[in-house]
Amino acid sequence: MRGTPGYLAPEWLSAVITEKVDVYSFGIVLLEMLCGRKNFDRSQLEESWHLLGVLQKCWEQGMLLDMVDKYSEDMQTHGSEVMEILKVASWCLQYDYTKRPSMSTVVKVLEGVMKVESRLDYNFMHPRQQNTPVEHDKDMTPLMSSVLSGPSCYSTTAQPPFDYPTANLSTTWANNASLPRSVNFTDGSWVRSILLRGSFGSTFACGFYCNGTCTSYLFSVFIVQTNSASGIAQPVIGFPQVVWSANRDHPASDGAILNLTSTGDLVLQDADGITVWTTNTAGKSIAGLNLTDDGNLVLFDVNSSVVWQYFDHPTDCLVPGQRLFVGQQLIPSVSSTNWTAQEDLFSFQVTDEGLFAYASSNPPQIYYSNLMYRNNTNTGRRYIRFLNGSLSLFTLSVEPSDPFEPIPIHKASSAQYMKLMPDGHLKVFEWQGRWIVTDDLLNSNLGECNYPMACGKNGLCSGNQQCSCPVSSSPRIDYFRAVNDR
Repeated sequence: MRGTPGYLAPEWLSAVITEKVDVYSFGIVLLEMLCGRKNFDRSQLEESWHLLGVLQKCWEQGMLLDMVDKYSEDMQTHGSEVMEILKVASWCLQYDYTKRPSMSTVVKVLEGVMKVESRLDYNFMHPRQQNTPVEHDKDMTPLMSSVLSGPSCYSTTAQPPFDYPTANLSTTWANNASLPRSVNFTDGSWVRSILLRGSFGSTFACGFYCNGTCTSYLFSVFIVQTNSASGIAQPVIGFPQVVWSANRDHPASDGAILNLTSTGDLVLQDADGITVWTTNTAGKSIAGLNLTDDGNLVLFDVNSSVVWQYFDHPTDCLVPGQRLFVGQQLIPSVSSTNWTAQEDLFSFQVTDEGLFAYASSNPPQIYYSNLMYRNNTNTGRRYIRFLNGSLSLFTLSVEPSDPFEPIPIHKASSAQYMKLMPDGHLKVFEWQGRWIVTDDLLNSNLGECNYPMACGKNGLCSGNQQCSCPVSSSPRIDYFRAVNDR
């Protein structure tokens, strides 16, 4: 017997040796490349020392792609292709050597000329008692990998839902690294999730978030990518997207405490004990806290009625389905790392006259407007709503009537959210293997130069956002000079 332990086909023990032993060894190498680990690895948890054992367990739970190397950006963004290669590896690793393909067939499959055999036996460690392998369709689901140390594919029994979207009264969370669902991302951000709704792809979660030096944290709702076990995944590209925060003007430090009190108040206290934010809902028959399917964080009473919800307190974002009523407004943060509300510059809001974007001044300067016709017979509260395919202004009537002049948006193929940016742009972001901008909603009316501050406080904007300094009428005096060229 010749070969490296862990790469030898099982038939070496029976002395029935064919060219298929090399196919088996190739399958092991292919699986190692996909998973970013060795076939036998004692640094893993004991139940996942053997990669083939993990492969079998993951298949039984329909979680094959949980095995994929979580630090490989290419594999994380090409789930369907990785799924096919995993099936090729599984075909090469069939316990019965007569069921393995030839290497020429493997090459044809990798070139796209042939398809993988659909009836695969995933019992890699021992031969089946029956002669016919079982066809299984769980390996067709493209699931993302976990950020945990290894795949969570150990139990073969049926599992309950893995998400954790609700909390009861008298629950306390401490903002520290010991929280069980703390994840570090390669863009420098951290999330410490306390509630999460759903699994498989883009999902809403809430908890503590930081970015950069992480000396201060937001209690916030954010969108993350998850695997089949509701583990937050894709730390290389699936960066958390904050859509609401409770304390952006008063960030909390490491060690802060969030408490859902026995009296129904949700309170955030900094590490020094000072209260930085509260819902002020004590004594209002609160029964629990819920993160809904549409990303709304809700305190509900014993009748399951909403007592408090973050949708009534928007910051700089809207998520699909969310309404922005008269009296509410979006205000951008100063920057992506300075979360403080930019109170003195931009805002976006609905009034009785229509939809407006303002630059702060005295009086406020309108830089975008969508005026409506007055209708004194309407006594309802006017609002806009982020729908799939539009930002719709309901001013003359309430739903389900047609909205007033909806602003078109690309229809969603995945998770979306809308954000008022620090420069006054209103942008729609969508997850398409990474977060991209699909719409800049006010641009069709404004262009680049009609945004306030497009060239700073003193610059003049012309053409394709070409910035220049004001010119003095006196050739001898320059009141302004360019800081840099654009």
